Amino acid sequence: MKPVKFQPEPNDVQFCWEKVQRVRPLFRLTHPYVPADRQDGFLALYALLCALEEPMYLVSDETVIRAKISWLQQELLGPGFKNSRHPIVRLLRATDIIKSDSFGTLQQQIEATINRIDLVPPKDEHEFRELCLKTGMYAAELEIGNYRDFITSGTDVSSACALTGFVQLLRENCRKKVADYSWVPLSLRARHQLNIEDLAHGSEPNKVGKLVQDLCETALSWLTHEVMRNLVSGSTAQDGSRYRFNHWLMQLNLHLKLVRSLSALNFHEHNRVLSSAGPVSVFRNWRFARTLKWN
Repeated sequence: MKPVKFQPEPNDVQFCWEKVQRVRPLFRLTHPYVPADRQDGFLALYALLCALEEPMYLVSDETVIRAKISWLQQELLGPGFKNSRHPIVRLLRATDIIKSDSFGTLQQQIEATINRIDLVPPKDEHEFRELCLKTGMYAAELEIGNYRDFITSGTDVSSACALTGFVQLLRENCRKKVADYSWVPLSLRARHQLNIEDLAHGSEPNKVGKLVQDLCETALSWLTHEVMRNLVSGSTAQDGSRYRFNHWLMQLNLHLKLVRSLSALNFHEHNRVLSSAGPVSVFRNWRFARTLKWN
């Protein structure tokens, strides 16, 4: 007799959707392109990423943030995984979206999140890119597995991960009650003659706006048109799992368009843009999806 497959509870999917819609609304645009039998798995994965991200801006006490993330870490990687009552963990278990050989990557994702709680500010643009890369790369690996299975050699994935990591840092910062720009490189603060208090309290709005614009332009310089073209055209179809890479590419493209929009906006408008998925984003996503190879 075959073992009975674990089934999530009816409200687990709803809980995950509410979490994702609150934190990463752009997911709703790309989710329909995932095969129907894998959609709940992708929902569970993105809900997990949101559950790690949300305390970073909702909670001001660092001890509480650590406690929340550590508790979730135990639910995911501890002995209680199979008996967890957490809706996200139940849906992850039911869909088996994260395989056992990816638990190390999940641990790295959690550690990267914890390391940002008490962050040592990057000194320059090089260290800033490394911070953005670590913020985005493990989530990418959880989604697409070994990206080398999908792309030809020489294609730069790190630039893409760094840009998505930058969007996450900006999103978290925009949603905090008191802005925290500790992740902004010291060299850039000095160039704009801003200290951490100026950034936190917005006492120099014009200077802060120009600084954020510089950050956006720096992130855009990583993911050039050529790099993006190579990611799309240099990829190869693989054994029915191609949708994983394509979904990641669609999210990447939306983030790229988002940063381009933010670079031209007043920084006070950033949270509104980061928290919405309007008709323009829907059209851009559909048009980009048509350029991808699906088999």
